[in-house]
Amino acid sequence: KNSKIGNFNETKKLENSPCAKLNESLEYFFKGCHNKDLILLYFSGHGIKDSQGNLYFIAQNTKPSALRSTAVSAAYIKELLDICPAQNQILIFDCTFSTVFSDREYPGNDLKIDLSQWFKGSRRIILSAFTSVSSFTQGKETPDGFNKTKFTHYLVQGLSTGKADKNGDGIISIDELYEYVSENIHINMDQQTPGMWVCNQSECCAIAESILGEIKTDTQIDVTEPPEAESTDSNESKPVYTITKSGWKNLKKGNEYTFYFLYTAIDKPSTIAEQSITLLEKEAHNLMEYITKHIKSAGGKIWLSKKENYEHIILFPYDGKNMKKVFRSAFLLMLYKKLFDFETSCLEQPLSFKVALHLGNTQYYPDPTNIPLVSNDINYVFHFGEQIKPDYIYITEDIKNILPTEYTRYLLPLGDFRSKDIYRIQFKFNENCT
Repeated sequence: KNSKIGNFNETKKLENSPCAKLNESLEYFFKGCHNKDLILLYFSGHGIKDSQGNLYFIAQNTKPSALRSTAVSAAYIKELLDICPAQNQILIFDCTFSTVFSDREYPGNDLKIDLSQWFKGSRRIILSAFTSVSSFTQGKETPDGFNKTKFTHYLVQGLSTGKADKNGDGIISIDELYEYVSENIHINMDQQTPGMWVCNQSECCAIAESILGEIKTDTQIDVTEPPEAESTDSNESKPVYTITKSGWKNLKKGNEYTFYFLYTAIDKPSTIAEQSITLLEKEAHNLMEYITKHIKSAGGKIWLSKKENYEHIILFPYDGKNMKKVFRSAFLLMLYKKLFDFETSCLEQPLSFKVALHLGNTQYYPDPTNIPLVSNDINYVFHFGEQIKPDYIYITEDIKNILPTEYTRYLLPLGDFRSKDIYRIQFKFNENCT
C-alpha cells in the first residue's frame, strides 16, 4: 500500500473470517483483476493435509469432521488462480502444516509440503514459511516483550528497510526477498526451512521498490482494509462458546466443547539438557506432579503435551462462571512454581516458567493422542505460548472479555498476535517474588 514500497492500488485484509466469507472474498478478488496486474495473496494461519493428499487452510469456523465444507481448499484457490486474468501471481503462506494422522501413520515423503503440487500454474510464484509437516515456529522478541513469526518479521523488515535489495538496483525482486528472509531465518533458527517455487518462470519478479532507512511498521503486515458493506450477521466472525454445566462428567468422546486453555512450559530446556538430560527430565516430571496437585481443585486436567519441549495444555471445562477460579489457578501456578523451586527442585539455578490463558473450542478425547485433527484453538495456543516471555502470565482477548472488572486493571495491552489482542499481567514472578 505504501507508495514508496509496494504501491499496490488495492488491498483487503480478512481476519478470523468464516470459510464462506473467505471463499466469496477470494472469488471476487481474483475475478476483479486485469491482465497486466500483479496480484499477491498472503495467508497466515494453519494448513491441514488429509489422508487423500488434499490441502486445506483453516478458517474461523472450520470443523475437523467437515473440512471440505468448512475449510478453504487449496484446490479452490488454484481454480480461481487459473481463471484469474492477472499475468503475475504471488502466493505467500506463513503457516504451519499438519496431517489428520500422526507422524507414525504417514510415510516420510507424505510429511513433506510441496506447494507447487497444489498451486502449479503459469506466471505463479509461491513462498512458504515451512516445507514440511512442522512443529511451531519460534517468534522474534519485540521491544514490548511480545513476539511475531520470524517469517513475516523478516518479510516486512526486508521490504520496509530496503535490506532485501541485494544487488542495490533500487528494485526488490521476489527472489531477493525470499533470499533475505531465508538467510535470516537460518541464522536465527535452524529448525525452520522456508520454500519457494517458481512455476513456469513469471516474467515480472519485482515486488517492491527499495528505499533507504526504515519505515515504522506494526507487528502485522501494514495493509489497509477498504470500507465494506455492513454484514447482515454481526456475529459471523465471533467465536461461539458452549457452556458445560457438569464439568468433565458428561463430556462425550469426539464432541466439540469450549474449554479454558492453560498453557505451561519450561523456558529454554535445552540449556539444562546440555548439562544433563536426566536431570532435566527428572525436574520436568517432578514439576508437573507438583502442579497437578494444585489444579484439580479448580477442575483442571493436564490434557495435551509436547514432551520434547516440555509444553502442556491444561483444560478446564467452560461453565460460563468459573473464570475467577481458573484465573486464580494460573496465578497460583506461578507461585507454586516458586515454592517448588524452594522445596523440591534439584537444580542450583531454577528453570524459568511460561504461562498463558486462552478460551476456545476443541474436540474432546480422553486420550488426546487419538484426536483426528488438532483444532485451530489448540494450534493457536501452542503458537501463542511459544512466543511469550517467562515469569509472566499472558492472556488473549477471549479471556479478557470475560474477566471480572476487578482484575482488568492489572492487565498491560501488548498489541495483537494473529488478530487477537494480547495482554500481560503487570507482575513478574521472578526469583525475588515472595
